[in-house]
Amino acid sequence: MTDTAVHETSETLKEERDRFNSQVKELILKSKEITLKINELHELVDPFKEKGASFDKFAVALQSNLKNIKSEKKSLVKKVSSVSSNLKKMYKGESFDPSALIKEIKKLDWIVQTEVLSGKKEDELSRKVISLEKRLRESEHYMGVKSEIDSLQDKIDHLRYLSEMHADVINDILDKKFKVQSESFKVMRALKKEHLKFRKTNVAIKEAKKQADIYHGKLVVLINGRKKEKKLLDKKRNEQKQERQKQMLKDKTEVKKKESLAIEKSHDDMFSQLKKKGKITL
Repeated sequence: MTDTAVHETSETLKEERDRFNSQVKELILKSKEITLKINELHELVDPFKEKGASFDKFAVALQSNLKNIKSEKKSLVKKVSSVSSNLKKMYKGESFDPSALIKEIKKLDWIVQTEVLSGKKEDELSRKVISLEKRLRESEHYMGVKSEIDSLQDKIDHLRYLSEMHADVINDILDKKFKVQSESFKVMRALKKEHLKFRKTNVAIKEAKKQADIYHGKLVVLINGRKKEKKLLDKKRNEQKQERQKQMLKDKTEVKKKESLAIEKSHDDMFSQLKKKGKITL
């Protein structure tokens, strides 16, 4: 691989790594924006939850009251039924008109007190007065029980009114709670979407980081390989340089050796000439 090819590849890897790192930064900013949105939605949801809890508490209290009212009404209805039944058994087929009885008693008393009657007639009228007075007492008892029944019925009617009022209020509360829940569900759906976006964004961040790390790793491997190649090349060049230096030293040594031999030979020749001729010829 040439230096140019290596350089181009490393630049490409850097571009890809930086591109994914930029994506990571953008996605982190997006994640922060989503987090802010989620917090805002939570702030909207909490009041809905509080309102819902308040409605539930109020409705439970009303339902408890309604249950007690229905129980009391049931008890009173049962009591009215029992008293009415006993009253009918005691005075079966009889009708009472206290005012008419009193009027009749007064009339008979007046006759007894003002008219001259035989003993038999007076005794008859007296027994009739006693009978009417008994019927009057029974009538008073009857009317008292009847008044009690009417009073109980009034209470039953009042409890029925309270029951209906409680039911209306409970229905109104449930309607309001339903509206609050509907608004809450809208926010919850939006919150769910934001949470989904948040998870997807985090997955994208992890993937972008992974890709950036992959390209960074390739770049490191490439750079390390390039350094290794350079190191090997430098080593080879150094070895070649050392070989050239050795050869030059060897050649220099050979030259010096030849020169030395030539000088020695020249000396030997001069001495030889000196011996023969007594002089040196240069």
